[in-house]
This record gives sequence, structure tokens and C-alpha cells, in this order.
Amino acid sequence: MSQVRTWLVPSTYVKDNLNGFKVGDSVVIDPEKLLSNEPQSWKNEAKIIAFVKDEQLTEMNGKLQIFRIEIEFEKEPNNPTEDDMEEFGEVVCYSASVLPCMLRKVVSE
Repeated sequence: MSQVRTWLVPSTYVKDNLNGFKVGDSVVIDPEKLLSNEPQSWKNEAKIIAFVKDEQLTEMNGKLQIFRIEIEFEKEPNNPTEDDMEEFGEVVCYSASVLPCMLRKVVSE
């Protein structure tokens, strides 16, 4: 299934699952959502780089447009282990496409 990268501004006219996230926001994956088999680097802060409409989940839902959020993880403080790099590769160690419910915004102090 091919996905089309969609850059958008959340609209008040179309219901979606973006929960107020915007491209450029700093986020972390909620630690309670991690399964313990992800690369260590997924514990790092990340930046939102894009929204991608999930056509299949949108069709299944019917009332809500469902988007995945593409993020890129910071390189530190948690580095992927050698096993992580071997199992997942560099791209997966430093980027992910996740549902918004997995993310929390980072509030700068």
C-alpha cells in the first residue's frame, strides 16, 4: 500500500486524529506505549516532520480522517545498540511513523 505524504494544517471543517500537533513540534513517544523491543533511540525527543493520511484506517473508521505522524528522533541521549542497528537499521532507529495517540508534546521551559 503506497502512502502519499500530506502536509496540512488541521482544519475545523474536517474531523481528524491530529490532536493539535503541528509540523515542527517537539514530541516524545509515551513511555507507556513502548513495548520494550523498540530501538533505544525511540526514547529520545523527536520532531514532527510530516503527516501522512492512513487511507485504510480512515476507510475503516468512516467518520474521522486518520493520520500517522512522521517523526525524526534526536541522536542523543539514548543511542541505538549494535543489536538495534543490526535488527532495525539506521532509518528505523532514527525515524518512525506513528499514530498521534502514541505521542506527547514536549513543553519547553
